[in-house]
Amino acid sequence: MSKPLTGRFLLAVAVAIVLVTAAAVGALLLLSRGGNAAAQLDAVRIGLTVGLGGGGGFALYLAWRRQRSAEADLDNRERALAHQRQVSTDTKAHQERVATATEADAVERRITDLYTKAADQLGSDKAVVRLAGLHALERLANNNPGQQEAIGALICGYLRMVYHPPKDLPEDADQEARDRRDERVQERETRQTALDILSRHNDPRLRAKSHWAALGIRLQRANLSGAHLTFANLMGANLDDADLSGADLSGADLSDAHLSGAYLVRADLSGADLSGADLTRANLTAAYLEVANLRGANLSGADLSGADLTRANLSGANLAGAYLEGANLIGACLEGANLEGADLDGADLADANLAGAYLEGANLDGADLTGANLTGVVRSTPPRSLTSEAES
Repeated sequence: MSKPLTGRFLLAVAVAIVLVTAAAVGALLLLSRGGNAAAQLDAVRIGLTVGLGGGGGFALYLAWRRQRSAEADLDNRERALAHQRQVSTDTKAHQERVATATEADAVERRITDLYTKAADQLGSDKAVVRLAGLHALERLANNNPGQQEAIGALICGYLRMVYHPPKDLPEDADQEARDRRDERVQERETRQTALDILSRHNDPRLRAKSHWAALGIRLQRANLSGAHLTFANLMGANLDDADLSGADLSGADLSDAHLSGAYLVRADLSGADLSGADLTRANLTAAYLEVANLRGANLSGADLSGADLTRANLSGANLAGAYLEGANLIGACLEGANLEGADLDGADLADANLAGAYLEGANLDGADLTGANLTGVVRSTPPRSLTSEAES
């Protein structure tokens, strides 16, 4: 930007123009000396024209400077306004970021406070407080999907803690024993609520808010004896070495579940889906498995003595080394099942489908194979009962 012109400079220019004009007039008069008056008048006119031209040129220069200064001033104002707008935009964006971060921090603090409070409630010695804590955790997980995995893990951890089921008391039991039993009954109900929460949020068919996508049911070694889990969704759950004796799992979805070494004595699994489940070494003595789906399940080394497997689907199941003494397998489907080394002493296999079953080393002494389908059965030394059935 040009520097402003001082008054001294303008005065000097004006004096210079006057002097130049006077010099021009004087020079022209000298040149026209001896001429007539008209020639001298023309000389004066020309000299004055030169002076006026110089003044006009300087005036144009001043106008140009003024226009340039005005344009520069306008440009500076526009730049200043643009800068102000940019500063305002940046300030607003910063304020929005700060507000968003503050709000997020407040939400996180609130979630943490709610989680901590609900977790503390689970440690209460009052069952009603523990129940309130479980429902608070469920509501928190429904509203905050990012917390579902942690909350599911907390509930599973609660169920894996040491638990002593209530037992029947003699009529002459003292009040202390009765109070202790009442506490265990209340704890049983609390644990049942926890199981219900896990079950109802483990179904991928549910809408997003109800299905906890990150939920992993890990209840290995948990004491769940006597639990009511009718039609429960325990698909893929880890129940290795869990105690499910006497539990009601009728109609439950236990497909692909891990039940290795699980204790399922007298458990009701009628109509349950155990397809693809791992039941190696599980104890299913006297369990109810009527019409259960055990297709492709691994039951190697499992104890199914006295179990009721009427019309159960065991096609493709691995029963190698399983104990099936006295088991009821009437109408069961064992097509393509692996029964190598299985003990079927006294088992009832009437009308069972054993087509393509592998029976190498299996004990079928005393087994009832009336009406059984033995097409393609693989066995090196079939017992008399198997031979007579094939001949008939």
